[in-house]
Amino acid sequence: MERVSNLDCVLGFAYPVGMVNTVLGLELLGEASDLGGQRRVINARCWFKDWDGLRSVVVRGDPVFRCAVSNEGQLRFVAVNLHQAGHATQAEIAAAFGHSTRTQIRWEQRFEKGEALEDAPKPGP
Repeated sequence: MERVSNLDCVLGFAYPVGMVNTVLGLELLGEASDLGGQRRVINARCWFKDWDGLRSVVVRGDPVFRCAVSNEGQLRFVAVNLHQAGHATQAEIAAAFGHSTRTQIRWEQRFEKGEALEDAPKPGP
């Protein structure tokens, strides 16, 4: 799995897209047209849509993250940062992204320690 650092996420992998809203308008994320996927609601403020191999996350109408659906490290980074920014609760993020609240907590603990999120062990039986 590709290693993702916080710097990578800012430089173009799982990057915040708020600063490029003029280029990546809301209509490109499926607000005005269907781009081959359904919006998944996280809560009243947040939703995401997977299309063309990318996950685009929107908060209060603004696209805030975009990452590769196939890259676990990027998806985990986005999940952690959604909670740390106060956009959604751990339970809301876990339910929408398809993992447990306990897994969300573990990812946040790893992130706070500066550990790589893509190296996090998958829960086993």
